[in-house]
This record gives sequence, C-alpha cells and structure tokens, in this order.
Amino acid sequence: MRTRSDRQLATGFAAVIGGTLVTAIVALSALFATSDQKDEIARAEAEGLQRVTELRLHAERIVTAGRGYLLTGDTVYLQRFKTANDGFAAALAQITAPPGSLKNADLVEVRHAWGRYVIAAERATRRREEGPDDAVAPYFERVMSPARDALEEQLVVLERDQREELNVELSHVKDTARRSGFVVVLTTFLSLAASLWLSRLTRRRTVT
Repeated sequence: MRTRSDRQLATGFAAVIGGTLVTAIVALSALFATSDQKDEIARAEAEGLQRVTELRLHAERIVTAGRGYLLTGDTVYLQRFKTANDGFAAALAQITAPPGSLKNADLVEVRHAWGRYVIAAERATRRREEGPDDAVAPYFERVMSPARDALEEQLVVLERDQREELNVELSHVKDTARRSGFVVVLTTFLSLAASLWLSRLTRRRTVT
C-alpha cells in the first residue's frame, strides 16, 4: 500500500518531468515561431524592394523613351515609351497594401505622380508633332522635368516607408520573442523549485 510520502514523491517526479517538458516545448515553439516570422519578414522585404526597383527601372525607361522621341522625333521611341509605361503599370499592380496603411497612401501618390508625368509626356508629344522643335525644350524643362522629379521622389518615399513598415513588424516579432523568453525563464524557475522540493522530500524520507 502506497504511503502519503510515496504519493508525494511520485507527484514530485511528475511535476519535475512535466515542468521540464513544458519548458522544452515553450522554448522550441518560441524559437521556431520567431525564426519563421523573421524569415517571412526578410522575404517580404526582399520582394517589396525588388518590386520598387522594378518600378524605378520602368520609370527610367519611360523618361528615356520620352526624351528620345522629343529630341529625335523617331517613332521607335514612342513604342518604347508605351512598353515601359505598360511595364510600370504591371509592376505597380503587383504591389499591395492594406487600406488606410502608410504604404497604401504611398501607392496612391505614386499613381498620381506617374499619371501626371504620362499626361505631360503625351502633351509634349503633341507639341512635337504639331509645332516646331524648339517649342518642346521649354515645355520639357517647365513641366516634364518637375513631373519626373515628383515621380522619383514618390518612389523613394515608397521604398523608405516599406522599410520602416517591415522594421515595425520585426520589432513586434522581437517583442513576442522576449515575452516567450520570459515564459521560458518562469517555467524553468518553477521546474527548479519543484526539483528542490523533490530533493528535500527524498532526503527526509531517506532519514526516516
């Protein structure tokens, strides 16, 4: 027949084993979750920055093709302008953001800046077709250059805010990891306390 001391001893062993298992599970879960989240954020940052880079590349092609046509009148540049413009639209459509977010506001501003530049370029094209060549240069400097600079500025803002947004997410992951670490420390402390209690119980039983 099991005595009260035997039951206490068995309970103590169960507590230590249980505490150790809980500690291990919590530690491993926190480790894997944090690692996965960090990998996801790194992947999202790489993809986001790649898409912004694609936007800037298409924007440069739009500007180069538009300038080429205005300077030479060669219609080949008009086709290049259209191709670059379509590429910009496709790249922009691949970038998404939650409504109301800072990144979503940036995308709206990029679309507006892009639209203003395209309109300016189309007007310059008509001037090139309908008027003398020397009428285009002043329009380019007065209208198209500022529109181009505004588009580039908005792309820079988009890239900056995307980095900041991902840094905020990474900060949240680190906070979660710290809280998980606290739970691990607490669980470990409880396991050690149970081990000391079990050790004292075993010594008392041995003495008696």
